[in-house]
Amino acid sequence: MTVFDRLHQGEHIDIRDADYQREVHGEIDRCDHLCWQLRQTDPAAKQRLV
Repeated sequence: MTVFDRLHQGEHIDIRDADYQREVHGEIDRCDHLCWQLRQTDPAAKQRLV
């Protein structure tokens, strides 16, 4: 079960937990990269904004 599954079930999770840090910080990095890609895209190029 992932940290996100445990959170959805209402479980309390210590943010110092190694599983939390690995999964959540990995998702934060993925999100940051996607945001960077969107910022590099011309808003007029709507077909590229997926």
